[in-house]
Amino acid sequence: MQKLELTWIGKGSEPAVEPRILLHDPSKGYGDPNTTNMLIHGDNYLALKALEQEFAGQVKCVYIDPPYNTCEAFAEYNDNLEHSIWLSLMYSSLALLRQLLAENGSIFIQLNDKEMNYCKVLMDEIFGRSNFINLVTIKTKNTAGASGGGEDKRLKKNVEFILVYAKNYDLFTPFQNAYSEEDLFKLIEDMRNQGISWKYTSVLLEVGEQIDERVVLDGSGSEILVKKFKGVKRTTINRLTRDGMSEQEAYSTYFDHIFSDTNAQTSIRTRIIGEFKQLADDEILIASYIPKTGRDKGKRVYHHYASPTIRRVIWLKDTAEKAADGRIVKKEKLGTYWDGFNWNNVNKEGGVAFTGGKKPEALIQRIIEMASGPGDIILDSFLGSGTTAAVAHKLGRQYIGVESGSHCYTHCLTRLKSVVDGDQTGISTAIGWQGGGGFKFYELAPALADKYNNG
Repeated sequence: MQKLELTWIGKGSEPAVEPRILLHDPSKGYGDPNTTNMLIHGDNYLALKALEQEFAGQVKCVYIDPPYNTCEAFAEYNDNLEHSIWLSLMYSSLALLRQLLAENGSIFIQLNDKEMNYCKVLMDEIFGRSNFINLVTIKTKNTAGASGGGEDKRLKKNVEFILVYAKNYDLFTPFQNAYSEEDLFKLIEDMRNQGISWKYTSVLLEVGEQIDERVVLDGSGSEILVKKFKGVKRTTINRLTRDGMSEQEAYSTYFDHIFSDTNAQTSIRTRIIGEFKQLADDEILIASYIPKTGRDKGKRVYHHYASPTIRRVIWLKDTAEKAADGRIVKKEKLGTYWDGFNWNNVNKEGGVAFTGGKKPEALIQRIIEMASGPGDIILDSFLGSGTTAAVAHKLGRQYIGVESGSHCYTHCLTRLKSVVDGDQTGISTAIGWQGGGGFKFYELAPALADKYNNG
C-alpha cells in the first residue's frame, strides 16, 4: 500500500542493534533510596529500547530538545551531522518514543528552522497527521545582538519551534493550566502608560442581608436559584490607597474580593433581568445553578450581579493568582506564540553552564504543567544539562532522563543532586521548592560482543 513518507539514503537499512539492559549504579544515585526517578547515561536509542519492556505505554509527556544540526561545535557536543544520519537518528528515536507514550500522552519536540520542517514530516509519518496538535513559536532573544551565521543575507534568528503531537488524539487529555502569566503590577503600569483603563478596581466587602429568593428557569427549563441581598458594602482600590495602603498591599489584602463588572449579553443574565428588572446601589444578586455542559458540567457555580442595570461581576481571582513568592500574576489563555521567558539568566540555572542550547526552567515548567499531573512520568531522552529532569523533580513528577555525553556526569548528575538539596535557581522561588526526593543512576550494559572481546 502506497503512503506519503520522507525518504533518504539509508532509510530502512539501519544495522541491527543488540539490545542492552540498564545497570543500576547506587554509588551515583542520590536522596530517597525508594525513588522511581531515573537518570541514565548511554546512547539515546539503546536506552529507549532498554526502557521499552517496562515503560511501554506508561509515559504521559515526552519533551526532547534534540541536536538542531546547526553545523556548530559546542563545548559539550558536536551539532553537525550529515542530514541523512540526522534523519535516521530522529526516525528511530521518535518511533521508540511513540511506543513509550501513554495512549492519552503527548510529545513536545523543540528545534530551530534548520530541521523543524523535516521533523514535522517524520512525525506525520510516525504519529500520523491526525495526531498533530500545535506548532508553538518561542521567542528566544531580542533581535539586537542575536547570534547566528549569515546575517549579511538572512534575518537574524530570534525564535525556535516546538512540535506538539498526541499519541492518540481521540484519547488525548486536553492541556491543563494553559495560560501565560504576567506580573499584575507590570501589566497595570503598562496599561496606564498606554492610556488604557484597568477594570479590576472595585472591592466587595460584605454582601449584606438576604431579602429575597426566587427561582428562574434557563432556556432548557433548568432551575437557577437567585438570592437578593441588601446592605452591600463595597469600596475601591483608589479609596484604599488614599487611606494609606499601597496599591500592591490593597490588591494582596483584598485579592479574593476585587472585581470588575460587565453587561455581557448572556441568556442567564437576560432571564435574571427579566425577573428582577433593576437593583438599588446597595443590592446584589447571587445566582447559582448546575451547568449540563462545558467546563463546569455537573458542578454548582455561583454568579454575582450588581449595579442598577444588573451587570455580571467578574472576579480578579478567576483571571489571576497569587504565586508562591507573593507576586500576583495575571493569567491569559495560552496561544501558540510564547514569549516572556528570561533567556539572560539561563546559564545560571541549576548551577551548571551549558553552551549548546540550554532552556529556561520556566519554559519546561509550562510544558510539564500543561501536559501532566503530579506523579505522571516525564521523559527526556536528550537531557543535555538536565533541565527537564530538574523541573519535573521540583513539580512532583516521576522522570526518566537519558544523556549519552560526559555531561551526564558533569552537568545532569551535579544539577539533580543540587535539586534534591534544595536548589534555589530557576523556578524554585516561584513554586516554593525546598528540596527532597531523589533519583537513581543507571548505565547501559556493554554489548555482549564487547564483553567477550575484553575477556
